Amino acid sequence: MMEIRAIKIKLLNHLFYHTEISNGSITGGFLGDLALTYALNKVLNDRANVYEYSRLKPEYREIIDFGYYFTVGKPVKLKETKSNKLTYAYSGKPIRTGSYTRNTLFNTDGFYDIKSIEKSGKSPFKNLIHTQGVALGNEFVALLISKENIEIPKTLRIGNQKETLLEFLEIPFDKTDNDFWLNAYTLKIVFDNLKMAMDISVEENGTVNYQYVLENYALLKGFSVEQVEKIFSQNFNN
Repeated sequence: MMEIRAIKIKLLNHLFYHTEISNGSITGGFLGDLALTYALNKVLNDRANVYEYSRLKPEYREIIDFGYYFTVGKPVKLKETKSNKLTYAYSGKPIRTGSYTRNTLFNTDGFYDIKSIEKSGKSPFKNLIHTQGVALGNEFVALLISKENIEIPKTLRIGNQKETLLEFLEIPFDKTDNDFWLNAYTLKIVFDNLKMAMDISVEENGTVNYQYVLENYALLKGFSVEQVEKIFSQNFNN
């Protein structure tokens, strides 16, 4: 029997992803469904560490066999009600880090390459890019869909080199929230239910709220929990 739970996710470190290119590299203002799902699988599946390092890139179709899936995490601001219950509202854009300059000639992601430094001194060209991440402390909400009740880990790691620690907390559904985010790429490649999601968006919401980010991140926004349940019913009720 399919279960859907609302999960609040907090960044305990800065998050860096290369998702938006604009005179450098900017981390998108969301948490990717693919990143979250694979991070969860790494904890719940003992074999994940073995096969993930034996290939160049994931075979996303395999997600359908995991038995669990995170939707895209949207940025939110949490607040307490008078009855001390947690609720949240869409925050628009998350707080970002400062802009950092990286010289890729030096391979500066964690170590120095002496030979590259020596060669660069003879070259008039410098390979500098600017990068900006999402700052620690930002909070997001995603839906966790599963075929059965699973234990949610307190923390997971995502981001470049898996350096970003995420804190997870299950929260009550906000019945007024009709803006959960899905990934059109995943719906098409993994679950084969993109057409159903588009039809629901047009027929029930009157429009398609679509944001293209990258080839494997094309965001569809504006879904209620009931609509998400309908979209994934065939995939998680079998």
